[in-house]
Amino acid sequence: MHIWKKIGNIATIMIRKTIICLFLMLSALGNVNAQSMRSLWINMPDSIIGYMDKNSRIESLDYLEMKVKSGVKNMLGETSAVDTITNDFMSSTLSSAMKLTIKKLPVDGKDSLLCMVRTYTAGNQKESSICFFNNKWEPLKINVEIPTQSNDNNIVLQQEISSSDILVIQLRPKVFVEDKEDENAAKSLITLKWNPKSVKYTPKSL
Repeated sequence: MHIWKKIGNIATIMIRKTIICLFLMLSALGNVNAQSMRSLWINMPDSIIGYMDKNSRIESLDYLEMKVKSGVKNMLGETSAVDTITNDFMSSTLSSAMKLTIKKLPVDGKDSLLCMVRTYTAGNQKESSICFFNNKWEPLKINVEIPTQSNDNNIVLQQEISSSDILVIQLRPKVFVEDKEDENAAKSLITLKWNPKSVKYTPKSL
């Protein structure tokens, strides 16, 4: 009986150690996923954002992690800052004229890809552009149909943090979304829904 009891104690200890090892492995995997967007941002080719080099991108993340409300001086002499970063989304204010968001998009049976939206501001005008990359920052050609209502109105793309959706917003001339005095300043046109099987965005009317 004493031998069986000893064997049982050893088995219990081994099971506990196994459980602890599994827990540590899962935690490590979680940390890798949490850092994935960070790594993508750091390893982005300098040519994609010509006025922020690798050191500047690392520094911008350091400021965010330290919760310091400050940015880094870019090569244009302006300030750039990372505003938000999660395991699959990030937003950055690159300059007074440009806002950048990046979203990791799932693809069935393949590696995820990156969707980048740049929103430019020039005077009283705003306009967005969209492009796609693989995880090595090689450009991908994916067509996105964006509706236009009038040559006088801007079309802005707003990526969602919690989903892969993109909200297409129409802005009235000389009026921005941030202008709370005019409720009709912005009009939501459609939502672009990501399809991981067909690897494209499909318009869905609101």
